[in-house]
Parts: sequence; C-alpha cells; structure tokens
Amino acid sequence: MEQCRVCHWKGNAEKHEAREMMQGQGDSFTYFVCPHCNSLQIAEIPVELEKYYGKEYYSYSRPDCSVGIVQKQNSTRILDVGCGAGAFLCQMAKQGYTCVLDTAPSPRD
Repeated sequence: MEQCRVCHWKGNAEKHEAREMMQGQGDSFTYFVCPHCNSLQIAEIPVELEKYYGKEYYSYSRPDCSVGIVQKQNSTRILDVGCGAGAFLCQMAKQGYTCVLDTAPSPRD
C-alpha cells in the first residue's frame, strides 16, 4: 500500500520500475502514480541519497532565472520537487505567481 506525499492518499497505485543511470549506480527503484493527484513519486526514498548526486550537483549553485513563460490561470499552484537552486520557482515568482512551493530531499542523518 502506498501513501502519496503530496495529497496524502493511501491505497494501491500503478507502479513503475526505473534504473538510476546518471551516476552509473544502475540501482532499480519503484515509483508509483497517485490516482488522486496524478503525481509520480518514488515509493521509498533511498537511505543513502547522497550517492545518487555527484559532487558537482547543481542545487548548490546560484539560480539562473531564465526559465520560459508558463501560461497562468487564476487557481495555479506550483510545487517544484527536486527544485535544485530554485531557478524555475524564481522565474514563476517574477511572473506574479504567489503560491509557489519547493522541496528537495536531503540525506537522512
């Protein structure tokens, strides 16, 4: 049984398997799609998360706020998961969005 980290739905969801390829680890991970909010998320966050991010991982750099324009609607809410340095949300705030949230998993102690 899965629990959505976005809307807190609980139940059985469609699952997908994917391999990590960017750092060459090749580990396989299970992801699921929440049938309530349609977010795709990893089923279990790895304990050693830092091994999947290289030393030059971009989230520790200053954001470049040159992201393209997104069509705005009155009820638009933006959640940027794995937001890095925050470039996307920086640009959205410059365009007038007021409900922008970010999250990035960090290694567990």
